[in-house]
Amino acid sequence: MKLRVINIIEAFLGLIFLIAYFLTQKHIADLAYAASFDMLFLALLYFPLGFYTLKSIEYNIVYSIVYGFLFSISLVGMVFTLSHIDLGIVLLLLLLTIFFMAAVMQAVVYYFLDNKKDVNVLFYNKALTIRYLLFFILMIYSLMTYNFRN
Repeated sequence: MKLRVINIIEAFLGLIFLIAYFLTQKHIADLAYAASFDMLFLALLYFPLGFYTLKSIEYNIVYSIVYGFLFSISLVGMVFTLSHIDLGIVLLLLLLTIFFMAAVMQAVVYYFLDNKKDVNVLFYNKALTIRYLLFFILMIYSLMTYNFRN
């Protein structure tokens, strides 16, 4: 996979978002505004520019748009839970279900409809799989650490 400028920008914004998110979550520093700002730019990279950011020759462009949409909405849900907005919990629960359904649908398409039994769907594209697993783990972490008492 060729490293592009957009992927470097994505990695930099993702790292800043993770640092701001975890420092705010652990009450070490109040970086909720930095996390929201980075979420805005990452969501722009994933949703409207998902066809360019997540583009690969290994899979159809429809998957890049669908996963870009899911990634951007999951970022919004994580920032909602960071801001203690109750809609974030509902959004994250729905997104966990949709993430799981998208992975199952992709597996069904590759294994049964395309008859590619020699291809491991989970690691069909390593960059997309890393993003998928990272967002999946972050959504579960956001749900587990949400303070329901506030």
